[in-house]
Amino acid sequence: MYQSKVSDGKVIKSFLSPWSLKWVISIPTIVFYPYSINPRTRLFRELSFFIEWRKKNHSLVRTPRVLKVDYTHLTLVREYIEGNSVHNLGIKGFELLFKALAFIHKEGWTLGDPKPSNFLVDTNNRIFVIDAEQAVKTDDIRYMAWDIALLLLMTNVYATIKGNILEFDPKYLLEEYLSINQRNSIARFSLRYFEKIKSFRENIMKYMYLEI
Repeated sequence: MYQSKVSDGKVIKSFLSPWSLKWVISIPTIVFYPYSINPRTRLFRELSFFIEWRKKNHSLVRTPRVLKVDYTHLTLVREYIEGNSVHNLGIKGFELLFKALAFIHKEGWTLGDPKPSNFLVDTNNRIFVIDAEQAVKTDDIRYMAWDIALLLLMTNVYATIKGNILEFDPKYLLEEYLSINQRNSIARFSLRYFEKIKSFRENIMKYMYLEI
């Protein structure tokens, strides 16, 4: 992430850096998720999610330890996580993300920006959320469905780039999600949103090429 730098085994992230969600602007449709470009809001969102989720000591979905917060310069220092990129794990890595989202949604959180580079997978197959600056505490199924629709779109784009589009199966991915969070209405809404935004795959592809 261009906002962050690694120093002495710690990650130092400045929220005063340019907004990192430019790919959302590339989807010319109604984006109703409560995104924020305000640096202070983004800091507090990430801090809240990291701290609150870490208290759960979840077996699959983890967050890094927060080591220091500078509220004046809007900087967060967290532990460095040694892990594998989701892209390196292929479609199986994306399947893990759908499971992670199911757990996160079940606890009443949404991420807003579920792109693969915001996660790492450790050697125990635990998923670390390393960027949560758009996370909000909510039970709004529209926001949860939006998370899933975006992840479906990014999975589709990844499969296209890798020449594995036949491996992209939305129904199977949603079944993975529903095996953990059984709210069928979220899955139904996510498919509707996905149908509305999937024509913008080319717009997203140029951003994902830089990450793979």
